[in-house]
Amino acid sequence: EEALVVARSQGIVESIFVEEGMVVEAGKPLAQLDTRRLSLDLARTETNLESLKRALDRAEQLFEKKMISPDTFDQARFNHDREAATLALQMHDLSEATIRAPISGVITMRYIKVGNTLQPNAQAFEMKRADVVEAILSVPEQELLKLAPGQPATIEVDALAGRAFQGEVLR
Repeated sequence: EEALVVARSQGIVESIFVEEGMVVEAGKPLAQLDTRRLSLDLARTETNLESLKRALDRAEQLFEKKMISPDTFDQARFNHDREAATLALQMHDLSEATIRAPISGVITMRYIKVGNTLQPNAQAFEMKRADVVEAILSVPEQELLKLAPGQPATIEVDALAGRAFQGEVLR
């Protein structure tokens, strides 16, 4: 099993925590994008949301006393809800600024360097699971009928002389 790890948000690579050949667990941070701008935007949105919450509370009180129109009250609620959605989106973007391992395995390739500007879906790392090895073999036609899914199989690799790997035929 392998995974091509991509950036989920745009940003400049600030730190890289792993190198090729390292074994990592699923969810472990692999790299960090710069979050300063995201953090500032988040703080501004939180302040705006707090202000809009107070305005909504005032509008609700006035609406209950029939001192403002339903349209004015609806507009205050809409403004608050829109800013709350913006805050949720910014919090998501902030969490996506940390590139994480989608699977447990070995880092086989690093495509990024500190200072690179990444776009969403840009390749950052390649990973492969170390505990499962898949061998794709060409089988002569006359031997094909002797194979069936689930059948035990033994694989020997020239590079690892004297070692045999047990497995099973998938398809």
